[in-house]
Amino acid sequence: MKIALISDLECEGGAAQATTSLAVSLLQAGHDVLRIVARADHPNPRWKRTVVAGAWAGSLVSRACCKFLPADKRKKLYASLTTRKIIKTLNNFEPDVINIHNYHWALEPGWPLMLPEKIRHIAPVVWTLHDAWSVSGRCAYPYECKQYVSGCTERCPTPHEYPALEPDKIADHWAIKQKMIRSGIAAITPSRWLAALAQEGGWPSVRVIPYCVDPNVYYPLDKTESRKSLGIASDANVILTVMHNVGDPRKGISHLLAALAETRNQTENKPITLFTMGKGEVAPPDGVQVISLGFVRDEEKKRQAYAASDIVIHPALADNLPNTVLEAMACERPVIGFNIGGLPDMIDYGRNGLLVPAGDSRGLGYAIRQLIYNRDATKNMGAVSLQKARDEFSPAQLVQRTVGLYQNLIG
Repeated sequence: MKIALISDLECEGGAAQATTSLAVSLLQAGHDVLRIVARADHPNPRWKRTVVAGAWAGSLVSRACCKFLPADKRKKLYASLTTRKIIKTLNNFEPDVINIHNYHWALEPGWPLMLPEKIRHIAPVVWTLHDAWSVSGRCAYPYECKQYVSGCTERCPTPHEYPALEPDKIADHWAIKQKMIRSGIAAITPSRWLAALAQEGGWPSVRVIPYCVDPNVYYPLDKTESRKSLGIASDANVILTVMHNVGDPRKGISHLLAALAETRNQTENKPITLFTMGKGEVAPPDGVQVISLGFVRDEEKKRQAYAASDIVIHPALADNLPNTVLEAMACERPVIGFNIGGLPDMIDYGRNGLLVPAGDSRGLGYAIRQLIYNRDATKNMGAVSLQKARDEFSPAQLVQRTVGLYQNLIG
């Protein structure tokens, strides 16, 4: 099957990583995959790739003319240029199906808001939703706001958060998206939580197809050897947290630090090491050692980081089906997180991890204390995590479910 995957970013960020995992899994199953992206960041992709960015989509003359246009007209011209290039690329590839993923970042460099409508004449279109953007006026995670159900307006409580949008445009964007999602385009969500939200926001039907984690990429390593490689004491009590940017409030680092401070106070100051992967620095509470690897792309180093930890904490306040949790499970580690988004799809309470009410820092600290000093519990839960990752989140299952939907759309 010839499959076109369309997304704003190629590999950076959770949605792009999930799209990359799908692309690799489809290729391994023998399918022909083209990726159309607004920004390429893979040094040696296995898939076919076309990069489409508004400022570079047209001829030299059209790009030169754009410099002298007002911002709104320039953006409309960029949208026209990118639409033409995307359509031309798709026509040349002749896909059997088009699978759209996140593209809200690409609106800034010129992609059209109504992208699914503009390309659905070429082949059947399915839209994989990685957040709530398709049903909202602008936001990816609405938290407690319910405007996406009745109609987003200029009264949006967070218009300047990513993906930001001028308040006077929010209502129009919501109305345009409502028209698109009710036009017969198929939808996939990776989690049950997002499926329910999407249907509440207007999608007539949604198919839940979870992400996968590749057991050939993420698998258990020896803890002692991994700690030695990373310079961590063999007897340390190690917590790992992984987030793209620790400065993003949605990722919940402040709640994790508060939980660690609570843990130190309640356990006679037993030492704890917090191991982090992600952009940004962490100011730890007293008595907590922080070892930061920064943003890590190298898969071997990521495997070592998971193996070196005793438990993995995912303190996000809103999330879909985080890749980091799947990676931790595949590396045989128990996970603690807030009971939000798709985490209940991955964590069976008391079996392969613990879930805490959203935002409850003291509860998070209590959950940490239940596991961090209990080697037998972490070992047993880690084994359940590994088995669950292999049984429920394999690349073969992702391909079977996704290709099955593609075939139904094709007829």
